[in-house]
Amino acid sequence: MMYSFFAKNRETSSSSLLRGLQLLVIVMTTLAISSHHGAAAFSPPTPTKVGRPPNQFIKIGAQAITAINPIFIAEAKLQAALLSGFGRFIDAKVIDEEVNAEISTSPIVVYAYSLCPFCRETVSLLKDNGYSNVMHVEELGLEFFLLGPKASVKRVVLGDRVPDGATSLPKVFVNGECIGGCAALAELVEADQAGGKGLEPLLKQKKSIKQSSSKPFWASLMG
Repeated sequence: MMYSFFAKNRETSSSSLLRGLQLLVIVMTTLAISSHHGAAAFSPPTPTKVGRPPNQFIKIGAQAITAINPIFIAEAKLQAALLSGFGRFIDAKVIDEEVNAEISTSPIVVYAYSLCPFCRETVSLLKDNGYSNVMHVEELGLEFFLLGPKASVKRVVLGDRVPDGATSLPKVFVNGECIGGCAALAELVEADQAGGKGLEPLLKQKKSIKQSSSKPFWASLMG
């Protein structure tokens, strides 16, 4: 009799222990699933395109230069006019056609100076983000104040390709259309890396060649 009592108690204890273990497993499984879903919900989004981000110091410097664009435009036109003999030695229309041919050679064409930090950052940024195979660099010279007659005229012709007439380099052309310089490219690359509309959509658009102004570049100097 005593034996059956202890046997029944042992069986009850075993059943209780088993139910307790089952309950513990259910609770732990539920907590694991909840924590997994919570981690997934609060995990940071991954960028659509991974690449080297723009140099923010150079980007800010490039944006600041736009404030003195009128000075550079006036200087560029005067330099081109004097070195080309006011159009007698260098025909701006010929240079314009040359630019049309150059910007058609590659999906991305960059006009740059060899020593300019903004130009070097632009070229480097494109290469570091995987555009080496679809880009071409046209160097006008070492710097704007060291340009010869032809390059000086081309600098002004390139300025005619943008709405504000800015003659500063770099000038980045995508499918034949100028998108701006270093700061503009940096913003497009940042948009691509954030999953927005940046440089990638522009590369998929059809080519568009914009003609420069037919007005002589030195006309504004004559009054």
